[in-house]
Amino acid sequence: MLNKIVILTSRGGIYGQGHYMRMSLLNDYLNKSDFCESVFLHEDSSLNSKIDYNKIDGIKPKLIIRDMRDSNADEMTNLEKISRVLTVDDLGEGRKLASFRVDLLPNVNHTSEDYQPDMFLYGHNFYRELLKIKDYDISKKDRIFIYAGFDDSLTQHIIKKILPKNVEALFVLNNEVYLQDRSKLNINYTEALISSKILISHFGLMMYEADICNCIKIAINPTKYHSKLCNRTPFKIYNMGESDNINLDKTKELISSLMSLEPETNVKPYDILSTVENSLSLFGYFVKTLV
Repeated sequence: MLNKIVILTSRGGIYGQGHYMRMSLLNDYLNKSDFCESVFLHEDSSLNSKIDYNKIDGIKPKLIIRDMRDSNADEMTNLEKISRVLTVDDLGEGRKLASFRVDLLPNVNHTSEDYQPDMFLYGHNFYRELLKIKDYDISKKDRIFIYAGFDDSLTQHIIKKILPKNVEALFVLNNEVYLQDRSKLNINYTEALISSKILISHFGLMMYEADICNCIKIAINPTKYHSKLCNRTPFKIYNMGESDNINLDKTKELISSLMSLEPETNVKPYDILSTVENSLSLFGYFVKTLV
C-alpha cells in the first residue's frame, strides 16, 4: 500500500490563485508517482480556521504538506500530532514547529536557509497548456500581456492610463484571453504569454512563468508585502510599487521605453516545459525523501 500524503492549501483573498495552482500541479505529480498517494484538501479564502483535523487523521497520512502563509502555533501543533508537516513559504509562528520547512519564494523577513528556488513549482494551468503547444514555434511580438488576477479593477483604474497608444494589449481573465475591446482571442493563455514582450501584473506565480517565457516584467502590487517580494526575486522585475500610489506618468514612460527595445530572445515551449518539469521532479524527489 502506498504512503498517503495530505496537501493543504487555500485560494482567494490574500492567497490569490498561486498556492492552489502549484499544489494542484504537485498533487497530480505525486499521484502519478510510485511512492505515494496524494489527497488534495483546499478551500476558497482562508483554510486555516476550517481545517478538519479528524478528516486528516482518518486519512492516516505519512506526511502533510501545508502551503499557506501565516500558520499559528495551535494549528501546527494539531497537525504535527497527526503526522509530520512540510510547511511551504510559511511566515507564521507555527513555522518553527513544523518537522520540515521549504521556501520557494524569497522570504520578506530574512534570508532563509530553507530557500530552494530550484524546486520552484509553477501553475497547473500553465503546465497543462504548455503540453498542448510544446512543439510550436512561437515568436515574440510587440504586445503587452496584462494579468490583474480575478479582480479586474487594476485594468479599469490604472492600465488604461499607462498603456502607450497603438500598442497591442492582451488581458487574461479566468484563463481566457481578450483584446482591449473585450473581444475574445482564440489563443492559449500560455502561448499568449510566451509571445508577449512585456507582462504587467502583481507579484505572484505569473511573474515566474513570465520569466521563463523571457518576458520583461512590470509589477503593480496590491500590498507592500507583494512589493517587497518583487525586490527579492532571483530575476529582474520593474517594481512600480503599490497600485494606490504609483506614478502613472513614470510608469507609462517606462513601458514606452521598454516597448522600443528589441524583443528578448525567443524561447521554445518545449524548453519552458523542460524547466517546469525539472523543478517539479526536484520537489517530488524532496517529498520522497520525507515519507
